[in-house]
Amino acid sequence: MQDLINRGLFKSDSRNVWYLAMTFVSIVCIAAFWVAWYERNDFIHDERDRANLFVRILEEQITRVIDHSSLVSSGLSDEVTNMTPQQMSRVRPSLEKALISAPALRSLSVVNMKGEVLLSSHLDDEGRKISIDDLLPIHNGQSDIHSLLPVRFLSEIDQPHPNGRAVNYSLPLVRAMEGSDGARYLLVALLNPEYLLNVLTLALSDTGYSAYLKMTNSRQIVAAFNGALRIGQSLNLNESIRDKARSSGLATYIYIGDDGSGENALLALRRLRNWPLTTIIERPMSHVLGAWFELLTWLAMMTCLAIFVIVTMSYLAVRSMRARDKALNRLVGQLSFTEKLLEISPLPIYTVDPQGVIINVNRALESFMGLKREQMLNQPTSRFLSDADLYSQQINNQFLLTRGGQLSYERRLVMPDGVERDLLLNKVVVSSDEGLPRGVLTVILDVTQFRDAERATLQARDAAEMASLAKSEFISNMSHELRTPLQSILGFSELGLMQVNKNDAVYTMLQDIHSSGHKMLNLVNDLLDVAKIENPDLQGVFEHVDLLDLINTVKGELEPQRLAKYLHINAVNPGYSVRVLADSHRMQQVIRNLLANAIKFSPPDATIDIRFAKVGSDRVQLSILDQGCGIPPGELERIFDPFVQSSLTKDGSGGTGLGLAICRRILMMHKGTIVAENRQQGGAVFIVELPLLSEEAISAE
Repeated sequence: MQDLINRGLFKSDSRNVWYLAMTFVSIVCIAAFWVAWYERNDFIHDERDRANLFVRILEEQITRVIDHSSLVSSGLSDEVTNMTPQQMSRVRPSLEKALISAPALRSLSVVNMKGEVLLSSHLDDEGRKISIDDLLPIHNGQSDIHSLLPVRFLSEIDQPHPNGRAVNYSLPLVRAMEGSDGARYLLVALLNPEYLLNVLTLALSDTGYSAYLKMTNSRQIVAAFNGALRIGQSLNLNESIRDKARSSGLATYIYIGDDGSGENALLALRRLRNWPLTTIIERPMSHVLGAWFELLTWLAMMTCLAIFVIVTMSYLAVRSMRARDKALNRLVGQLSFTEKLLEISPLPIYTVDPQGVIINVNRALESFMGLKREQMLNQPTSRFLSDADLYSQQINNQFLLTRGGQLSYERRLVMPDGVERDLLLNKVVVSSDEGLPRGVLTVILDVTQFRDAERATLQARDAAEMASLAKSEFISNMSHELRTPLQSILGFSELGLMQVNKNDAVYTMLQDIHSSGHKMLNLVNDLLDVAKIENPDLQGVFEHVDLLDLINTVKGELEPQRLAKYLHINAVNPGYSVRVLADSHRMQQVIRNLLANAIKFSPPDATIDIRFAKVGSDRVQLSILDQGCGIPPGELERIFDPFVQSSLTKDGSGGTGLGLAICRRILMMHKGTIVAENRQQGGAVFIVELPLLSEEAISAE
């Protein structure tokens, strides 16, 4: 249970709640955004359909008005054709009748090419001479619409307009004719823009749209409804809109964006059939999306409410989980500590119930017995002990269950693999919450090697010729034996550091214990290496080894130490083979020791160089250069002796004093050498020289 807590499985539940809450919040936000976007597009789509409908209606109605006026003009043209100027007065009744039938027209006039008004429905215009430049060019057989004239009748064309008075405009509809004398005449029909404005007003009243009727090839407004501009003014449309309107033919062009005045709007443009006019309706996007903004406000409120509910429920759920976790932690706290202590202990430990059935084991016992935990749990101890050993254990366990306390004794037992071991057994009673004995906990200390070491020491005194071998075996055995209690010291000190407050004085003492234990363990390891190297039976396995590969491997192992001091390691590729015959493990140990020393004694942000150099044709030099404190000249050779350190590192920064001695002995095994020198610019350099593999040996691989 506590293992689950320590691994954060219960805490992950609360994290999962927040993850789930954020997922729901994201879904709600995405859904709200999608609904808002969909509704916006729907509003715009509906408004586009409305705009298309309205602009088609306007186009049809205005086209019908102009077509009717053109038709009336066409009928008069047929009567005037082939008449002389003196005969044109006969057409006057038809002229007046046509004007009545076409309410959009202000006047109908016949004008010769000299600008003389020969006949007009407005009597004041007859006999006047006007400039016809604004009425040209014209095409025979059809009516042409020209730019607005700032007049009500033709007689006002050349007259100045009084200041301060509104200008009345007319839209000329001009048709060319030919009289009986062969002369050309113009039939000029003046369309009333106010009539066209009435058409716009009737069609778009209460729709929220503004409307303009403009000349297709210019910005001039012919009629305007509900807009800021008036007849005769210029409509400043976006250039792209005007181009699109000119090229769209009879199709409706819908545009959403800047209308040229700096305001976003929806515009619909449609050209009139057969006439150079374009109908434009416009509505600001703020009005188009007015209802959508109201929906957006409601949607935002609902979204915020949903998020608030989700967050509140998640908070309550997490708070409940945390309260559960705290109660669970308190419930299993003591048990967890005991389980941790037993599990990390390097000593084999197991617990049996009063009937002798195994109910708990630790990892060390699995390794000690060579059996899996599942193979031992819920099994009687009789499966693993001889009759004599079983009887002894039952007697001792029963004694403890009856009288309590603890018991310690040594016994030689036969293990499941048939090997006899000298074991120191420490037993203590395990009680239930009610104080009743639940079983017996046994801690095993394997003292076989201690006893073997004793016997080996006695034998060594009787065999002088085996003194060297006995010494090595003794160091090796002692190193192995010292590791077990050292591991216990390190383990218990680490456990103590986890339980004690950093500000407590005990914390400092535990740190000292832990640091001293590490130093002692390093010394034991170095002693073991010395023993292995001196043992002639353990000389290693020699094979073809690439020094560059070993250097890269060691660099990777020491990367955390390098990064901690922001060091730079430059390993120069020599460009030729640096393969040697060596024990890969031992040669890696040499490189690791030298490179670790370079990292240890280099100042922060320094550079460590690794270089190769050939010596003759069959040997190679590996140099490791640092920027540290260097080595006193009188100590360049002594530092390779066992237990000797440089005087510059006796402040505690050095190691056991065996590293360089081990390196030299390993290199002697490989017929190599190692020397130390000082750099002129500061720092030390260690030079390793080894025999290279021949080309024949490499090619024979």
